[in-house]
Amino acid sequence: METDTEKSAGLESGTQVSVTVNVSSTSGPDSESNSKSEISHFPQKKKRRIQLLQPAQVETNPNPTSPCSAEKGNADETKSKTLAATRMEILDYNKLALPTLRIRKLPTAVTFQFQHTPRCETRRVDTETELRSLFAAETARAWDRKDSWVRHPKMKWIADMINELKVDADSDGSNAEKMLQLNAARRKLETATLTEDDFLGRWAESQELANVVLKLWFEGKSLQDVIQRSKELGHMDEGMVSGCVLHGNSVQRLLSKSQNIDFDTLLPMVKKMSKNRKVSLYKVSDENIFNTVGGQSVGVDDIKTGEGQGSLNTTWDCSEDFSGIDLLDSYHGAIDEFLYSADKDLLLNNLMYLIWKFQNYATAYHQDTHVPPHYTLYSQISGVSVFHFLPILVGLYVTHVGNKDALRLTSILQELDELKIGSVATVGPGQVALILPFGSHGVWVPSNALNPSFPKFETSVIRAAELYIKPLYDEFVKVLAGERWNEVLDVSDEEKAMLSKFREAQDSLRKEMGLSLNDWHWLAKKVLSQWEALEGTQSRKTAD
Repeated sequence: METDTEKSAGLESGTQVSVTVNVSSTSGPDSESNSKSEISHFPQKKKRRIQLLQPAQVETNPNPTSPCSAEKGNADETKSKTLAATRMEILDYNKLALPTLRIRKLPTAVTFQFQHTPRCETRRVDTETELRSLFAAETARAWDRKDSWVRHPKMKWIADMINELKVDADSDGSNAEKMLQLNAARRKLETATLTEDDFLGRWAESQELANVVLKLWFEGKSLQDVIQRSKELGHMDEGMVSGCVLHGNSVQRLLSKSQNIDFDTLLPMVKKMSKNRKVSLYKVSDENIFNTVGGQSVGVDDIKTGEGQGSLNTTWDCSEDFSGIDLLDSYHGAIDEFLYSADKDLLLNNLMYLIWKFQNYATAYHQDTHVPPHYTLYSQISGVSVFHFLPILVGLYVTHVGNKDALRLTSILQELDELKIGSVATVGPGQVALILPFGSHGVWVPSNALNPSFPKFETSVIRAAELYIKPLYDEFVKVLAGERWNEVLDVSDEEKAMLSKFREAQDSLRKEMGLSLNDWHWLAKKVLSQWEALEGTQSRKTAD
């Protein structure tokens, strides 16, 4: 999903904070953070929830896999093609002017308008069979090329970057400082003590190391360097698109919904989903839209309208109960029913997202990696979203560079626009965007002031669902199993010397104090807790 994890480094994993490590996985469709796993969010086959769906949304055939129902199934698909006349009219925003986006508000306003970037591909799917075929083709592509895009330290494209950093450090010492940072990140991963049943937690911890690798590799690279590597990895090959817009009878029946949701309509939904507690709310900086001003939990009664604000992590776990919000429950029910009996390669994440934002909010470019490889279905209900799709490395590099300098962000977007790299989709009410796992994307909420041809709106509201790619999900369940799941890099010579020196000091200390191994372990744990508490206190003082 969309995810501000570029603002956190942990999808998508990661908690949304001010942008520092911008190759992060994002957490949640728009990416805040749900990096720690909860067993209830794991995909599982459940009882079908047909009762959630409106009659037009339910397949007429109750058992599409039954041989005796084939004739009826074909009749149903033929029937579905005749439903278009009864559907709502959806404004195609891609026929309007290419959007103008605000980069910064102060000290002087800076905007960017797409001029040459091609419109995003639109794929028509009129039947559920066609929709399944679309997912099957993309899943085959994702599996065949997994070594060149899945963000994990053991995947070849990340491992090759690690080797490059090592070679440069060994040959001329130019990357010595980078290797110190990389080894520190590796040691952090190796000290993680997550149990094997915390698969999503182990995935998130592994992401952090991959994020550091990308960040270090980007340093000193030019845009042309990144584009060249993207080509070598096949990220810019035909078919390796980052996302597309879906339309057609099946999309309208299962996924599409249009409703004018103003703030007064939105607030009761947020209150119900948050159970009248606090919600996560972020505001972009006036100086650079890729930076957020703090990240705060706000009481639902204290939420106010205001440009540049957004909540990306208003969620509901549908494995436990329904939310009571029809637009969310019906969405989960429709997708659950679609996947239930026929699809063996997709699993629905039961954590559903209601993403709401105001004009001039943006999520920096990211690859959704807060959870294992998945598709995200964004159903735009109200308002407008602009999706700018880029190859993985290119998008992550734009965020890496752009969060430091709004003017540099503008110039790099202009350069990509002139090169016609990537694609752009303006999505309005009733439209659906599909985010593919092997690309990156930035998401913007345009303003009516800068885009007078767009119909006026107050809030952008999206419902989002994540569909795990089961072959890759199962693959990483194996990769992250066992006691050595977090051993991905060799110990360096410097670390071996450091370990030897530490061992000698501890041997001497144990002898001096007459400590048994258990005594030493007890003391070490106590001291570690004290250090962690002290560092936490110092961090809070610095933040204040």
